[in-house]
Amino acid sequence: QPPFPGGTSVDKMRRHRTKYADPISDVNPTVPVEFSRIVERLMEKAPGRRFQTAAAAREALLPWTSGDPETPLDVDPDQTEAEVVLEIERAQKDPGAFFETVPVVVFADKARKSGRLEVPEPESESREVKRPFPLWLVLIPAGLLLMCLGATITLTILYLIKA
Repeated sequence: QPPFPGGTSVDKMRRHRTKYADPISDVNPTVPVEFSRIVERLMEKAPGRRFQTAAAAREALLPWTSGDPETPLDVDPDQTEAEVVLEIERAQKDPGAFFETVPVVVFADKARKSGRLEVPEPESESREVKRPFPLWLVLIPAGLLLMCLGATITLTILYLIKA
């Protein structure tokens, strides 16, 4: 199951930024606590607390493999890739549920890049979003005014030439 199921994409991104997911061992008691700690570290909010390299994460996860890092523990090694994909598709109850498991990129500000974690409180849902002034409300009347001015100048010049 995804760490933050349900809600809109914005809700999920907000929860990814501000809340910690329940430990896997709480959701599934058969998952060892040590493995759950590795996953928590992978999902850590503060970059300094995460694995610093992919190699470090790989090293932490290797003891949980069957010895062959290419074969996941939940896949029968005798199955072909097509059979595995078909099995996953058949197990999917809701076709749209796949999109809840897709990782969400959270854009970081300069404070996060520097290693300081500042998790803002979620904005109130009742707060009105301030939208910028529509530029077309200025450009269209200005364009019409310029066209009228141009027509006036042209007619004046034509009148003066005929006179």
